[in-house]
Amino acid sequence: AYAIRADNHFYIGNTKQAKRDIEKAISLAPNHPHTNLLRGGIYETIGLGFLEKKNYELAIYNGKEALDSYEKALKNLKPNNQDLIMKRFFPFGLTYFIHTALGNTQFDLLFRSYRGIEKKGEGGGDEAKKSRIDAINHYSNALISAPTKKETDKYTLDTKDKGGIVHTNISDIYLWRGNAYQLSNSSSDQNKACEDWEKSKKLGNKEAINSFTSNKCWYSINLVNKLAMEAKP
Repeated sequence: AYAIRADNHFYIGNTKQAKRDIEKAISLAPNHPHTNLLRGGIYETIGLGFLEKKNYELAIYNGKEALDSYEKALKNLKPNNQDLIMKRFFPFGLTYFIHTALGNTQFDLLFRSYRGIEKKGEGGGDEAKKSRIDAINHYSNALISAPTKKETDKYTLDTKDKGGIVHTNISDIYLWRGNAYQLSNSSSDQNKACEDWEKSKKLGNKEAINSFTSNKCWYSINLVNKLAMEAKP
């Protein structure tokens, strides 16, 4: 009951009450995957609010709380502990959904928060690098189990007026992983960014099209292909 009420408050933007209710729900079922998934989403949202205000310390605190819950949700996720309601809202399973959430928390929240601290000259560089690498790993795991764009688009269309969950499509995950690769100083990672943006743009992602073009990825990919051809015996 507390988890449902927390979800309702979260849906209408009342994060303070959602936080109070989800903590009560967690105290009753600390390892429940869906309750932890919801708790992760609440703390991630709160953390992003603090990041926007440049309160990096509180952003990091809430980001870590979100990670803890998402990781518990993933750890305790089993095929037989999803009830019919959850299967209705998560027809593609929760594995790719949680890995995407972990990737977003690491990259959009923690990485940017640590970079904010680093720019203030207060450390954070090593933590930022680790968060970016962890984000890439989670996006990679999400891509392994992600449904096709056609499947998520159909689900979104079918449930548009029925309160369905908006599921991240695979083109977005390629885009975000590309963005994380792009912030590396490694030329190899720069090429991987271009490869991901190319996959995303082929699926119609407009932001990926812009990233691919503005970073002159056509040159990088042509060079990589040329070198690969020259290396063949």
